[in-house]
Amino acid sequence: MIKHWYTNGIVDKKFYDTDTIPKGFIKGRTNYGSFTKGTKWITNGVVQKCIKASEPLPNGFRYGKLPDSKTHKQNLSKALKGRVFTEEWCNNISKGHKTAEYKQKVEQTCLEKYGVKNPFNKPDVIAKVHSKEMIQRQNATKRKNNTFNSSKAEDKFYEYLLTVFEETDIERQYSDERYPFACDFYIKSLDLFIECNFHWTHNDHWFDPTNIEDLQLLDKWKAKHKRYYNIAINTWSISDIKKYEYSKKLNYIVLWNQSSMIDDFLTAFNSGKVDEVQHRVKHHGEVRDIKPKCDC
Repeated sequence: MIKHWYTNGIVDKKFYDTDTIPKGFIKGRTNYGSFTKGTKWITNGVVQKCIKASEPLPNGFRYGKLPDSKTHKQNLSKALKGRVFTEEWCNNISKGHKTAEYKQKVEQTCLEKYGVKNPFNKPDVIAKVHSKEMIQRQNATKRKNNTFNSSKAEDKFYEYLLTVFEETDIERQYSDERYPFACDFYIKSLDLFIECNFHWTHNDHWFDPTNIEDLQLLDKWKAKHKRYYNIAINTWSISDIKKYEYSKKLNYIVLWNQSSMIDDFLTAFNSGKVDEVQHRVKHHGEVRDIKPKCDC
């Protein structure tokens, strides 16, 4: 037995044909639902709904929508105020979004509207999401709301840095015009950027589009068709590469392994790989001081 949508102009509900339809409800949906092609909006001045173009116009209705959508949204907000979303209700919604039928319908809609299964695969959308302006806005919002993520390993490395540098000399989640990303650590006195790529989504090295093994791993991740793997694909092969391009003009150290992060930092710091940093450290006679003062 199939359920059908009914609306009272404020909320939508589904009922079986055998159900008793509450007073004030008519068949259809309100203007915040999604509809397929070949449908038309109709209204009686109180409620509005969408019907198939082939359906006759009900008595008292005309083609069109309610003139004041703002009022409708206010009424909807009042109707939902205080509503309790039970665990059962949330689970049913979650299960519905995981079905193959739902995913296929979403992909088909995206193909018809955007020409791709996922609108975030469009080149112009990707460019906008990863633009310098967008990244800076995201970082500003995270900084304002204090919603930057930091791992335990990063916190541990921060404790180590505090044994070497003054607290006022270290800035976390730093960004500027030269590097419009939230860098894990920035040492002001050395103008040094430090990124901790400990999470598996960064892999253990920079992505190389000419490396067969890297391409094979990327294809393996893509074949998973999982949201988390999609995040990893974007992080490793797109976001990190952008960071790498910016880092070429900076004093920059990236750490890949949390178990050896301090040794790796010392090696990169003192080996001359970061020439400008090495010059500054030597100039200030600080090389000997870059040793942990505590077992942290």
